[in-house]
Amino acid sequence: MDSKPTVLLLGPTDDYLKKVEAKANVVLITEPARVTPYQRGLIDPVNLLDFNDVNALVRRALELQRQFAIDGVYSFTELGMECASILASTLGVPGPDLHCSFACRDKLMTRQALERKGLNTVAFEGIRPGDIDEPLIARGKKVLKPVDGTGSVGVRIIEEGELIGSPSNLCILEDYVEGREFSCETFSIDGQHFKLAVTEKRLSQPCGVVEVGHVIDPAQTFISPAQWDYLQHVLDAIGLRNGPGHIEFKLHDEALHIIECHNRPGGDRIWNLVELATGFDMITASIDRLLGAPVEVRLLNHRCAAIHYFEYSPGLVRHCKAWQGSLPADIHWLDWKLSPGMVIAPMTSSSDRYGSFIVSADSRSELLGRITDVERQFEVEIS
Repeated sequence: MDSKPTVLLLGPTDDYLKKVEAKANVVLITEPARVTPYQRGLIDPVNLLDFNDVNALVRRALELQRQFAIDGVYSFTELGMECASILASTLGVPGPDLHCSFACRDKLMTRQALERKGLNTVAFEGIRPGDIDEPLIARGKKVLKPVDGTGSVGVRIIEEGELIGSPSNLCILEDYVEGREFSCETFSIDGQHFKLAVTEKRLSQPCGVVEVGHVIDPAQTFISPAQWDYLQHVLDAIGLRNGPGHIEFKLHDEALHIIECHNRPGGDRIWNLVELATGFDMITASIDRLLGAPVEVRLLNHRCAAIHYFEYSPGLVRHCKAWQGSLPADIHWLDWKLSPGMVIAPMTSSSDRYGSFIVSADSRSELLGRITDVERQFEVEIS
């Protein structure tokens, strides 16, 4: 008799799925556009659903509960977190906290949660379609973004004096915060928060909103003990008591300003960087915590790790040649999407990125050198 617990898992990548499969039997629900060749042989076609259709998700989850003894519901992706929290609450099984999931998914709710606790440092307002019935000029540099956007889609930087047009959906208008961008990767157990790593961001130019690189260097602290204490209060404010956290922030003149908060691992495979740099497996720990197994947060490794996205000028790809031969041991991930004849568009969202690789090293200088070395292995001609 199979003694493994059963987890209802929403919208995973193959990496997430395989890690969960090592701990539990998995019932998979995902969207048609997200299903992979590996997943196609595992998923029941009736479990291919639109995550925006919550009623259909609830009906299917109730049907699945009659077929399986579901022990928990989970997701590791932004689009899946709200749905997973709703289904867990409906089925009466462990899952992401409902309030926390909604507070993280909705950027306006995030600001409001911080404001209520006196933790918000960025002026903001919600703007609905039709709220602007006459020309509105930006007073100071602003950022306009959909409250439920992902991957930097729809994010617009508005310079002082520019016209703020009426949005097509609910948006949040915030003061633009200067400074370097980071994220803090965390794990929480019954309200006790552990700092796993601080991740440096590299943003694309000229748009300045799309992330094209992340670096974890355990030798760099970046935040003070007082700032870590503040971030723990932020986690409390959004209601995160168990599982992974990902807090995006900027540092400017020693001041820390929150950008976004998430009750999931950071995107762009940041969980992979954390595991390489510290030895802590955020994904396995999340499932262990979901299923009631003990989790001990121990950071054993002290290596540098980075994910680097290829950046190319807009134009037509005339020639390209990928990495030749097997990958060395310090290259942990490689994804390259160029082909001759492809048109490179200006980078305005994460979907405009054309591949990436993950590399690790013993020191920061060695890491940055390896990034340069790897990029040189690819031939690209664009006109």
